[in-house]
Amino acid sequence: MKFTEIEAPGLFLLGIELLDSAGLDLYQTLERQLKPLFGEDWFAKSLVRNSEDKELAPRDLSVLLVQIEIRNNQNFRLAIQKEYNAGKPLIKSDFESYRDLRITRNEWFHRTISPITTDELHDLTSTILQIFPLNTQVSLKSTNINEILSRDTYTPDELLNASGFVGTYVKQLREIQEIRKQEQELEEAMLEAHIENESAIMEELIMEEMERERNSQSFKHSIGDPYTGSLLPQKYTLKLDGSIIDRREGLELRKKLGDKAIEIGKYLLDNHPTGGRLRLASDGTVVGYQDEEWIVIGSIDLENWFETS
Repeated sequence: MKFTEIEAPGLFLLGIELLDSAGLDLYQTLERQLKPLFGEDWFAKSLVRNSEDKELAPRDLSVLLVQIEIRNNQNFRLAIQKEYNAGKPLIKSDFESYRDLRITRNEWFHRTISPITTDELHDLTSTILQIFPLNTQVSLKSTNINEILSRDTYTPDELLNASGFVGTYVKQLREIQEIRKQEQELEEAMLEAHIENESAIMEELIMEEMERERNSQSFKHSIGDPYTGSLLPQKYTLKLDGSIIDRREGLELRKKLGDKAIEIGKYLLDNHPTGGRLRLASDGTVVGYQDEEWIVIGSIDLENWFETS
């Protein structure tokens, strides 16, 4: 069962709340471990700085994940190793989870996926549960949401009410809509004029949208360009032998296309030799993650790909 943020207003806020909670939990964990060692100025003193760094916000989830996953900050790694891993050293799969969370955080905050769906929310909560202990606040929230998403049937209200903040927001939104409806019923004459005016505005918006769509369709991305459009929710992995895997379903493209799938994979490797994470746009543009952004690495006919709906 799947909803979009259009059908469930507040879905985007629910994901943002989880990401904010993850950042706060990670910050508090680091503070507990590092403040006794470095004092009140523990964050500044325990950082690994880079020449590109400017002002770094201590509670920004992206800042903390970059320190752990990219900057190789041993202070931070030892702190989370003690609290999250019961003292056991972090392994490759742990760092992959931190990388997934960092990429997912950027996708939500920069609205890379549009519209956001419950599938994206499920990916987010699953990644959080791979990192944070079950007794943390963010894991408790994620577990609750995962349980709802795992049901055969559920309503948008059930999902959004998993957060008191988002549930209240949706309730207030509906109350405002109901008040507006009552006012409209009492002012039929004004409503008729309002509808006429709104229709003209909507027609103008539709024309603008059609023009943008025509412009978008006429624009062709070049190999190596940063991709700035919207991407489909599915996630894929390109292996160095040319194999392409649907990460959510665990399926290999070769099962659908045979050896032709390897030809496609090798074509993509020509432009993205390191392999790794792939995403797809609705027009068949394929992008790979490189240098902290999605880069165009090719274009495919959707008939020669996994199911994307």
